[in-house]
Amino acid sequence: MSILGLGSAYRYQLFESWYVKGALEMGYYNDKVTYKETGEETLSKSNSGLAYAFGISTGYQLSQRWSLEGGVKYIKLDENKYGDFDFSKASNTYFGAVFSF
Repeated sequence: MSILGLGSAYRYQLFESWYVKGALEMGYYNDKVTYKETGEETLSKSNSGLAYAFGISTGYQLSQRWSLEGGVKYIKLDENKYGDFDFSKASNTYFGAVFSF
């Protein structure tokens, strides 16, 4: 799956080095899946449409450009169903180093 989009984030400083951040993103996605249902031929299906995402995170500023950040992101796709499976909603947690320029 590929997603191309734009987003905006707001960062609020809690203490000198700690912050929280909220982000909204919107984009366009395109994907293709090949699958086989029991006893049937191989099927291929493509989906595309709008993707919406919301994220919230917290972080610790290590220096002027580097911070450690962790959070959760929720994404909603217009339609992304294959057979009995619905992939139109997802969420993930993350933790990593962030470089700001």
